[in-house]
Amino acid sequence: MSDSPRYSIERVGICQQPVVIIDDFHPHPEHLRDMARRSNFQTLGPYYPGIQAPTDPNHLRPVGSVLSEIFREVFDAPGAVSVVQCSFSRVTVP
Repeated sequence: MSDSPRYSIERVGICQQPVVIIDDFHPHPEHLRDMARRSNFQTLGPYYPGIQAPTDPNHLRPVGSVLSEIFREVFDAPGAVSVVQCSFSRVTVP
């Protein structure tokens, strides 16, 4: 794994919405994977086409600076960003 995440931005659809692809996102992916395996996934709201499991936003601390950089570049976010929701998510098809 590299020392820091690498990312690229793809644009999709007629409106060219940005999709951010992050390689080597987290320094401890095995920890995140193990936590997700133990999580209780369920439908948390109407805005996500799958199931989710809430998780501690502190897991984002190691990647906070790269996420801030991405948000500034892709979404023109001024200054600092904050976490509104943090969850493991799986897209599922009925």
